[in-house]
Amino acid sequence: KAHSSIHYAWDEVMLQPHLTCVAPGGTSATYNLNVLGEGAKLTYENFIYIAFTATFKKRGRKGSGKSEEVTLDPTSVECQQLVLDVPEGTRVTLARKEIGRRSQLWRMTSTGMLQHEGSSPPHDPSIRRSSKTNNNILVLDIAGPAPQPNSYTPLMLRKPDDRRRLTQTWRFTDDGQLCCLHANLFVQAKDGFPGLTTGNDVVLGPPQLVHYDTMENGIPYEQAISRQRLRPGSGLLAVKVVTDGPTRVLQIMDVHSKSTSLVARTETGDWLSTTQEGGTTSIRRTTDGLPLDKATEGGMIQEVQV
Repeated sequence: KAHSSIHYAWDEVMLQPHLTCVAPGGTSATYNLNVLGEGAKLTYENFIYIAFTATFKKRGRKGSGKSEEVTLDPTSVECQQLVLDVPEGTRVTLARKEIGRRSQLWRMTSTGMLQHEGSSPPHDPSIRRSSKTNNNILVLDIAGPAPQPNSYTPLMLRKPDDRRRLTQTWRFTDDGQLCCLHANLFVQAKDGFPGLTTGNDVVLGPPQLVHYDTMENGIPYEQAISRQRLRPGSGLLAVKVVTDGPTRVLQIMDVHSKSTSLVARTETGDWLSTTQEGGTTSIRRTTDGLPLDKATEGGMIQEVQV
């Protein structure tokens, strides 16, 4: 968990102080806590959901505290939580967001293609893709040879093709829409606002003539699309072994993080939170000697900081 400290003790003190860390859905590496300094970096795939923004505006909830769960209100478009899904074949439809469901995950390439994760086997992000693996990749495209200015063309998956660059290169606009290289054509739910339902097709076409509701910036609900990351962060983690007095600390930080948070314990038993951002260092002491997060009294405590 980000911005947290986890205390631990060795299972067997006579063995080498090696600690193995695994990035979720990514690589793993082993670190010797007797060797100070930066170790191997951890990488993980940071896929995205292509979400219809308006369907995430409200969430019905039940329960309280940690047991609180998101519930579905079928009468409200604003809590449907709809994303692009390819459950089978190549047809792109709307479906309720499911955490980790591969048929709903996408990767945007440096050239603007939207690769569908669920159409190819899981891939180790630390290993470069081979030409054989690339043959299994499918990207977002449209059905038919080319879109028509006044019609709505369903979305589908195809193999990457330079001849179809105009319909295989995508851009998320600043005002919250998804479009290809053809002008004035936008990704939207089929049939407009009434089409924001599970199982409906997704199409590329001009704006609808009638808008039932719009976002704050005027974008119609059926065209408001944004990216939602599967996991926070950049996908690249720096790992370093440092010392805090007698304590060995394994620090795990996102390489693009703008700030570094450290936790230390004083001689009086109080805990200090030290945050470094740019050239400024802020130190905060806890009250009444209570630990900042999870603390363990006495003994030689090792610490992992994330």
